This record gives sequence, C-alpha cells and structure tokens, in this order.
Amino acid sequence: MKKTFISALAAVAVIAAGCQKAQGPETGRIPSNPDGTAFMSVAVNFPSLPATKANDVFDDGSENEYAVEDAYLLVFAGLSERGEAAMTLRSAYDLNAVNFQMEQNQQITSSKVVTAQIVTNNIQDAEDAYAFVILNNHGLFSIEDTDLYKGDTKITEMAFGEFSKIALDLEDNDYSNKTFTMTNMPSINTMGMTVNPLDGEANPSTLVKIEKSNIKGTAEEARLAPAAIIDVERVVAKVTVSTSLTGAENKLAASELFTFGTSDDVTFEILGWVLDNTNKTGFITRNIADPTATDPYSYLGYKAEKSAYYRMASASPVHAEIGTQNPVVRTYWGIDANYNTPAEDMMVLDGKIASEDLLPLKSNAYCAENTFDVEHQTEVNTTRVIVAAAFNGGESFYTFAPASGYIFSQDNLQDQIKTVLLARNEVSSWVKEYAKADADLMSILDVTVEGQEDGTATVALAIASDDVLAEVVKAEKSVEEMKDAFIYIKRDEDAFIAKSITKEIAYYADGIAYYPALIRHFNEDETPWTANTSMQNTTESIYNLNNANDYLGRYSVLRNNWYDINVTAVKALGTPVIPELTDDPDDTVETYLAVKINIMPWARRTYDVQL
Repeated sequence: MKKTFISALAAVAVIAAGCQKAQGPETGRIPSNPDGTAFMSVAVNFPSLPATKANDVFDDGSENEYAVEDAYLLVFAGLSERGEAAMTLRSAYDLNAVNFQMEQNQQITSSKVVTAQIVTNNIQDAEDAYAFVILNNHGLFSIEDTDLYKGDTKITEMAFGEFSKIALDLEDNDYSNKTFTMTNMPSINTMGMTVNPLDGEANPSTLVKIEKSNIKGTAEEARLAPAAIIDVERVVAKVTVSTSLTGAENKLAASELFTFGTSDDVTFEILGWVLDNTNKTGFITRNIADPTATDPYSYLGYKAEKSAYYRMASASPVHAEIGTQNPVVRTYWGIDANYNTPAEDMMVLDGKIASEDLLPLKSNAYCAENTFDVEHQTEVNTTRVIVAAAFNGGESFYTFAPASGYIFSQDNLQDQIKTVLLARNEVSSWVKEYAKADADLMSILDVTVEGQEDGTATVALAIASDDVLAEVVKAEKSVEEMKDAFIYIKRDEDAFIAKSITKEIAYYADGIAYYPALIRHFNEDETPWTANTSMQNTTESIYNLNNANDYLGRYSVLRNNWYDINVTAVKALGTPVIPELTDDPDDTVETYLAVKINIMPWARRTYDVQL
C-alpha cells in the first residue's frame, strides 16, 4: 500500500507555523460568526506513528486497514476541573470521508488535516472543549443537524464517562470487505520504559483538548492552524500465524513419533489456523482507567522486579500537544468489559475445524480486545489461536497409551489389543483349554476399533466365526463348548477394555492434530516468569500472590496490536479435537509454546511458538 507519510515532528512543525501566523482571540473566548458558527480543523493521525518499546517493530499493514468510509468529529465540553469523564457531548459533525482520500490514487495519508464548520454557542467561555473522532462507525451512530444519535436515541449531552462504555458488536471477525472502526488513542504526557511514567504529570486522557484560539471565522484560516491533533487506533486486534515449517516433510522437534511396527518417522504439515475464545464486543474507545483500583492509573508505573522496563507506556512521544506542547505518549494497556470477572459468552470453538474454515498461514484475522487482571490470567479467559497440522500423510490413525510414541492404523491397533487380551490369565487359560497348540491364536478373537467424531474410539470384542473356530479348536472339544466358555470370560474382558484400553485410545481423523497457542501481550523482558516445583496450579501460586507489578498483561489481546505468531517447531503430537479451555493459569497450560514478541505499528507483536 502506498501512503504519504508525514512524520509526527513534521506535522507539529506545520501546525506550530500555522499557530504563529494567526492572532488568537482573548484567552478563554471562542471566536464565532454572528450565527454562532465557526471553523475548526483537526489533524487526524492514523495508527502508523512510531513509538518506542522493548519490542516495538513497525509495519504498515494492508490497505483496507486504513480505509475510511465515514468520519465523525464529536465535540465535548465542560469545566476542566470536573475531569474528562464529566465532559458532555455538545455537538457532532460529519467530516466527509472524501477528505481522507488522496486526489489521484485514493490512498489515505498517515496524517490528514480536515476542516469542519462547527457550532460554538453551546460552549461557554469558561469551559474547555475536547475533540473525539470516530472513523467507520458502521451505522452505530448518525448525525442530524449537530446532534449525535445512537439508533433512534439522541445522545447529545451524554457524559464522556458513559459514552466511552458504549459497546460495539465485534462478533463478525471478517474484515476482508469491511473497514475498521477507529477512535481516539488514549495517551499520557510522560514517558515510560526506562523511566516511571508516574514520576511526572502523566495526565491520562482520551479526549483531545481543542485550542480555542485556533477556532476561526473562515475555513481558510482554520486550515492553517489545526485546533487539535487526534491520534486514532483501530478497535480490534490483528493476529497472523506463520511458520518456516513448510511442506509435508517436517518431523517432531523434541520427541519421536513412529509408525507402529516400523522405525519410520511420522511427518507432518502445518495446514492452517483459527482464532479461538474471542470477545464478542468491545468499548467504543479503549478505557485506560481501572475502576477496581484505588488509583485507577497506578498500573502505569508497574515494572516487574526482574525487568528493566516500565512496560505500560512508550519511551518517546508521537508528537506534542497543540498549545501546551506537552508530549503525547502511547499507552500499552486497557480495561475491557469483563476485565476482573470470569469470561462469559465468548466465541469458543469445540470439536474439529472443517478444512475450509482454516485460515491460510500468513493471513490476517481480527478480534475484539480481551484483557484481564492477574487473578483472571487463566486459560478460560485468554484468547488463543488453534493451529492444525496433518500427520501420516493425511490418513486417519490412532494412538494408544502407553505406546504413545507410535501411531497405529486401525488394523495394527486391533492386533495390538488382541495381543494384550491374549496375555491376560483368564483368556490364556481359555485358549489353552480349547485351542490347538499350533493354532493361530490371533485369529480366535475379533476386535473392532471405530474412531468417533469426538476423537475417542469404541472397542468391540467378539469371538471369531464358527468356520475360523473349527480350524483351531482341539479335537476333543467342540466349537459350541469353546463359545459357551468364552461367554463367561467376555464380561471381564469387556470391563478391562473399557477401564484400561478404550479410554487410552485417541482417534485422529484424517491425521489432523490441533495445537492451542495462548496469545501473549508482554514478553519475557517485560513480564519474566519462571516455574518452580513448589508452585501449585493456581494464579495466586503461579503469579506470586497475583503480583500485578510483575505479571499484569503477560497474556491478553489489546486493540490496535498486531500479534504475529511464528511456529518454529512441533515438539509433540497434538490433540485429535480442539482442547477444552480450563481454569488453569496461563503459564501451566501445556501449549508447547516458546514465545518471543515484537510489535509493529498496529503495534505488531511477533513471537515464535513450538507446538
């Protein structure tokens, strides 16, 4: 995708130059025309501005991820001492999506200045005014005159605290033909990473203060002096899965798997992947205040004891605020609707995945934000990907513990079960009494294994047909006597099969094995964790009394982050069906993962996994 890039510093320089050209009105007053209108321009920065973080890497993404089909500017106002949540929505304006297109190639820029005619007589001189932008609202909102409607309900005069909790329906994760909703990026005025953001005046905010002196009487004047720089972010996260394990000649990296009866390695091929356990909804904007904490922004100062980084904020600003010139710094966390409660009504997969539903490697998928506190950092709350691999050339097979290092065809598994049964005392005694010494003992029993849709198998035991028994029965015994005697031991053998054999069989239809990979948000440099033998399987034990300083955000999915998962090795045979979600802590789930994360300007997070 070709985009025109305007660096943050260059954009600020242009804006500052515009501010110097225009003489501002008396401080606190809003200029307006006799009809109560005026003009204001805003610079909208799309989510490609650089930030610095221990694992920040940047990538533009694809063209549709920047497309704009509608754009609204919302103006909130109120007394600044009342706080951002109390600011009320005064008016809304259609910025016209055409303004976000280049004239020739119809590609948007990374920073775009757009101008709107606004109403100023609904903002008092003593009040501050704030800007909020919505791009691609997908029909959730509409504007009549300068009023904003949600459906048939007028929400003008709604407080921002309530507005910020408006829910978006994100159940449809197919963005192949859909634009991305984008809204204001929450920010602070202090740096993170190598310094504590809370050492200065962080001033967390989502609304962007409007420089009143840059509200002008004409569009031409306003265009020269933008009244606000608004950074937007997409309301969904992006996930990709890739691998260097291409083709069908890959072998297990850390354990051996053989075809039963041979020493031939079993090869596999990575087929594709899907998202699992995703949220169905998300807030209109990223909420960064934790309502459960005494200080809702205290987490901004978190740094793991063994980490060098204050992980919740960038180490450099994306630009400076108009007027104050305070740095605008990207934040790396958010509080979703089910943040401190068990996840409910998630989109969860079970059973198997049809081949046509698997996403190709390197393709994109999108999902709603899913964050949680450390107490709820468990598998059932965590968004994951499911990777599918085909073993045995795509032919169905079975595994049978304790011979789990082998795969069995249906025939050789049936023979293996016969061998086990013939070695049991009651069966061997029955055979000795009724079968010839040179008889083919394997022919006496009929064992039938049938794979089931749920990845299990049924095992049926029967005696051979009369014709076969006639060939093996002793001369002094009859087939009927042999069959009658078998009836008395079959009940015990059926019970043994049910207790010790059937439950140990796993059936891999079409050779497909599934691997879950939990999505990590912060990497080992930022949230280092080490297992020890004294740990119990609870988050309180695993995460040292749910230590948020050390572990908050180790797992989660945050909007506008790109999680790029690279499968580097397959360490063991996966499961025949999608494994169920459990209440186990994320760092005790056997996902066969080794994780390394990078971030791109969405921000993208790339990490390696071993399955």
